[in-house]
Amino acid sequence: MNNLSYFLLLASMLFTDFTHRGYPKKTAESPSNEAVIIYDKGVLRLFYINRPGNADRVMSMDWTGQKWSDPREEFILPGQAYYALQLAESQKEDLICVFHVFGTGLNGYKGRHLDLWINRRVNGIWETPFKIYEGYVGAIRGFKKLSSGRLLLTFGKAIPDRQKPSKAGDIDFGWNTIISMYSDDDGQSWQLSKNEIEIQIDNTKTTRYGAIEPDIVELENGIIWMLIRNTSGFLYQSKSIDGGATWSCPLPTSFISSDSPASFLRLKNGKLVLFWNSCQRWDDPNSYAIGGREVLHAAISSDDGLIWKGVREVAFESRGIAGIEKGDRGTAYPSAVEDLDGKILLVTGQGSSRGLYTINSQWLEENRQKRYIFISDTPNRWIQKSNGDTLFYSSTSGKDLVTNFPTSRIGSLEIGPLPAAEWSNLDFALTDHFSSDVDSLAFSNSVFQISWSEIVEDIGLQNKKDFKLMFEWNISKLEGELKILVDGKALQTAVAKRHSILGINYLRINSKFGYSSIRNLIPIVSKSVE
Repeated sequence: MNNLSYFLLLASMLFTDFTHRGYPKKTAESPSNEAVIIYDKGVLRLFYINRPGNADRVMSMDWTGQKWSDPREEFILPGQAYYALQLAESQKEDLICVFHVFGTGLNGYKGRHLDLWINRRVNGIWETPFKIYEGYVGAIRGFKKLSSGRLLLTFGKAIPDRQKPSKAGDIDFGWNTIISMYSDDDGQSWQLSKNEIEIQIDNTKTTRYGAIEPDIVELENGIIWMLIRNTSGFLYQSKSIDGGATWSCPLPTSFISSDSPASFLRLKNGKLVLFWNSCQRWDDPNSYAIGGREVLHAAISSDDGLIWKGVREVAFESRGIAGIEKGDRGTAYPSAVEDLDGKILLVTGQGSSRGLYTINSQWLEENRQKRYIFISDTPNRWIQKSNGDTLFYSSTSGKDLVTNFPTSRIGSLEIGPLPAAEWSNLDFALTDHFSSDVDSLAFSNSVFQISWSEIVEDIGLQNKKDFKLMFEWNISKLEGELKILVDGKALQTAVAKRHSILGINYLRINSKFGYSSIRNLIPIVSKSVE
């Protein structure tokens, strides 16, 4: 492809509206971390703490469909807050707001408190905030009004006696445990649940949080389902059959996750959407968030969480996939609502990655995707997507090319056609989560690994003009397998390196000598059977 063709191709991609294809679109910035978007009396409204700033009041802005309104003050806080707050609907379209405020005392973490406070909006007027819990409470995620009318609040709280790691060989649950509180009188009084939830941790990792930042959803059978952030590499779960008064013993789920919280959204049609960071960092087990927050994923379920479709990328770290900045960053702490047109509005991100995204829920259920990888001559190692159809990479990167597609337990991926010369030094891996393109061990920790350069040499494909490569996998049985085909003809079968539950949803392409020899778009078509 000559330079003029490249230029025309880029121009057509950059000036084409791809939103009709359903890919998530970032439509605005978010004013603060951990903001919450809800429908309030028919208006899409964002609530947040004025931080950056004095962090001494709750603010709001309305979404007009094109931009945010000017910020307004909702109420003044009884002290200084961090970022966290949540809201639930009260009676007569009023609201209950839960937030925390810094304090001091012996029931916190190293003498520091983040006490829990409540404020009620009654007949359109905010009352005086009051405290419901004294101690150190992390980010607030799980706050819902149940079908019974009960308000249920779940959170991780510090245990002062567990600030230091356990002795070598002893069980360590970290310095947090999960508790819930509930109110049956519209938030005026609150009761503690009868039991707490704790998760054993590996205390060789840099963080010892333990079980924190749970989110909850009420299932159609009335059971409350909780998903819990921890450092195991998977979200954990607990369930309650009595409206949050008692909880089951926590167990790991099949959701691969970094040390980051999840978030539920119930759509008007009854389907369930889950947002979480399905990320891992294999060559640095003690990396930021124990796996990273470079990408936020979403999946959808039509049967209340038994089977999930999608596991697709919906938001990205704005400073590059392998960002090395210190401090909170990335795409964590999502909040989502369904608008009147059936679109999902998602607010997520920390720092410069904060944003409002529009998502078509039908896109999460698609079982086919066609994408292109474009190798550019720019000096950047990784260039963010300019649209959903095309990924742009630098020919000088020398790192893995990573692309996401709809997850499937039984599916296929077709790559090409490409000239044989452009296949010669490429290897491929298929896996079930995101890892940074610079993760040197992500390839070897994938579900399937294919040394394609060896296959090309073994069967003499280097002299073929061009061809298509196809992978067909089936991980629905105990020992997953992968068939490798060229132009529809089966060549080899590979066995899964490890078990995967949700399905295959990532392709990694590795080049031993860089990508400068690839001068064509790489078409990639995925299809899901199950």
